[in-house]
Amino acid sequence: MTSFITSRGIELAFKPIPQMLIDRVQRTHKLPDPPTYEVKSVTGVTETHYHDETTLETDDDRAAWAAYIAARDAELVEANRAFMRLVFLRGVECAMPGDDTWEREQALMGIDVPIDAIEKRLHYLETEVVATVQDADVIVRGVLEASGVPQEALAQAEDTFRHSPRRDAIEQTDSQAEQVDDDAAIRASGDRVQAWHDDEPVRRTRRKR
Repeated sequence: MTSFITSRGIELAFKPIPQMLIDRVQRTHKLPDPPTYEVKSVTGVTETHYHDETTLETDDDRAAWAAYIAARDAELVEANRAFMRLVFLRGVECAMPGDDTWEREQALMGIDVPIDAIEKRLHYLETEVVATVQDADVIVRGVLEASGVPQEALAQAEDTFRHSPRRDAIEQTDSQAEQVDDDAAIRASGDRVQAWHDDEPVRRTRRKR
């Protein structure tokens, strides 16, 4: 796929993004490690393991886990915003309108349109071109395919974006129920998301009693 017409009827062309630039943006946002706990093995050696939802036993455990989830989700929000900015700024070709009608309409709605040309183009794409999550899904896949991203990495990138706590400004118009479902999905897919952002997979070991 080299082009796409969004749900608002605006045509986009996909351009390749250098893989090194994609990697740099991804690695800018590193997910925090889960809290840990210690257990003694049958040989008497003290081992340190990462917590998961099944190993929380004390109030301190649960508080540490809640803080970790909040920090992880906040970082995922920022990571997805950075990733989508990269996609829009470097991977999408779209003609800007020939007049300022859209700017005047947004001003009447109380929305400030950036003056800087780059910021204005990004704002236009986010608020006037991409109207639905489905639009964003197609754009992400189209740009990554144009960039020659391997299929396995492509699936991981799509999965990370699809299961983010908030899928950038484009998803703020979705229903509250869909947002709740999305938040639940990220909690169920922590291992996959962590693996995409970090070379070291999270170890999940049930606490020995």
